[in-house]
Amino acid sequence: MEKPFFSLVYITYGIWIFLLCMLCLSMDKGTMVVYLNGAHTSTFDLFFKWITVLGHGLWIIPLLLFSLFLSFRSGVFVALVGLTHGLFCALFKKVLFSGTPRPVAFFENKELLHFVEGVSVHHYNSFPSGHTATAFALAMAFTYILGKKSWIIPLSIIALLVGISRVYLLQHFMMDVLAGSILGVFSCLLSWQITQSLPDSKYPWMAFNLQGTAFRGLKISRQESRSISRTSSDSK
Repeated sequence: MEKPFFSLVYITYGIWIFLLCMLCLSMDKGTMVVYLNGAHTSTFDLFFKWITVLGHGLWIIPLLLFSLFLSFRSGVFVALVGLTHGLFCALFKKVLFSGTPRPVAFFENKELLHFVEGVSVHHYNSFPSGHTATAFALAMAFTYILGKKSWIIPLSIIALLVGISRVYLLQHFMMDVLAGSILGVFSCLLSWQITQSLPDSKYPWMAFNLQGTAFRGLKISRQESRSISRTSSDSK
């Protein structure tokens, strides 16, 4: 992938994180929840109810399977993304900020709030938003393994909408969403750097893919073949 591709990824996700930061600074966290949740309509209820599902951690499974058909290196990358962002979220939610109240526990006057039918609202462990972290991490990871500029903006917008849905559905404050987006992006960048630092010469199996292993055998490039043959001859 070329440098302009990565630059566009960084700029796009940087803009969304900056926007979330500005929203957090524009009003206090309670007012932001009342503002977004108070703009409810039946269409918004249905839309945000379903788009928030895209932030579920189980989406790592189909993305992992898809990546393995590209290369095992891509699979390792996606697996690392899932592991790192999961560990970060668990550390913040369950250890560093355990018991942080969510909007339902924060507001004494529940009449100010609109509850979407069919959505189970949680009360504690608000910071950060795990759904947002997952959405940003997987959207960015999917963009990386596809390697196409045309996917950058659509996938990042979906991640942003997942974050907004968490506030609309009374699951999180905007600050939780901001933190989740940062954790998701950081987890993806960290996983990418780790994966790309693993040399093909030491881990040649990373160049293979699931389809090649299952149907065509383990294929290697001519250059790798010559390298292996030369190594074999030297050892004799």
